Amino acid sequence: MSGDRIGFTVTNERVLIVDDEEPLATILTYALRNEGYQVDWVNDGMKALSYLGVNRPDLIIMDIEMGRMDGLEATRRIMEAAPTSILVFSGISGEGRELTVEALAAGAVDLLSKPQSTDPREIERTLVERIDVARRVEEKVLHFPTARMEEIVRKVTDRELRLIVRLGYVLGAFIGLLMVAVDALVR
Repeated sequence: MSGDRIGFTVTNERVLIVDDEEPLATILTYALRNEGYQVDWVNDGMKALSYLGVNRPDLIIMDIEMGRMDGLEATRRIMEAAPTSILVFSGISGEGRELTVEALAAGAVDLLSKPQSTDPREIERTLVERIDVARRVEEKVLHFPTARMEEIVRKVTDRELRLIVRLGYVLGAFIGLLMVAVDALVR
């Protein structure tokens, strides 16, 4: 089904925005609705958990630094109770950077830095492109044969381990030569 704007499509996918910055949440809501997503917004992690007691979004866009319950704790609880694709949407600086990495470790699927720009068109373009890429990757992974995925992971892991061992030998040789050179200069 198409709307009256070029590129407008109805996806029937529900997105939950969890962010305490209302102006940014408003821009995100507008941008996603313009692309055909059903969008809801809450301003902290506790409200996100309450929302999930009644609704099942296809994607959650999660800020990290919020009041009452931050995005890290909310991500942990969501992944325990009802695993959902979570896109961390956060300003990456100082303590926020560590929390963002922890959110990815807790189960968030991707990270998108909050924009420096306040131009709604730029925010919309960046966000919609990222969500579309994440959705396509998720679809491919979900339909990829498990046995083939395990084989690829094994090959990559074996190759990386061999590379690490070789780099260790090279680094050890380099350090040894460096120590011999320093010793020769000192004497």
